Amino acid sequence: MALWASIMPIDTAKTRIQTAAAGSAAARMGLLATMRALHREGGANKLYAGLSPALARAFPANAAQWLVFELCVKYIGRWTHDAPPHPHKLEAQAAAH
Repeated sequence: MALWASIMPIDTAKTRIQTAAAGSAAARMGLLATMRALHREGGANKLYAGLSPALARAFPANAAQWLVFELCVKYIGRWTHDAPPHPHKLEAQAAAH
């Protein structure tokens, strides 16, 4: 969540540049110039537009990502004989010694 809060002004400026009409002044502005223009238009609120939805989706999206990772490790390990042990098993083995 701290990542989104720190990166949101850059992401907002990037989106402004990407959605500008081709060849327009907004499309030719650099990132910092776009950020300055956004700040002039609406202050910090303009730079952080969309932060609430990004934060609301951060936890479920990251949880789903880790769930898929863990399931992939589990199922791929079943298919290979030479599969490395699961990271949690390595930690348990290290703690036992």
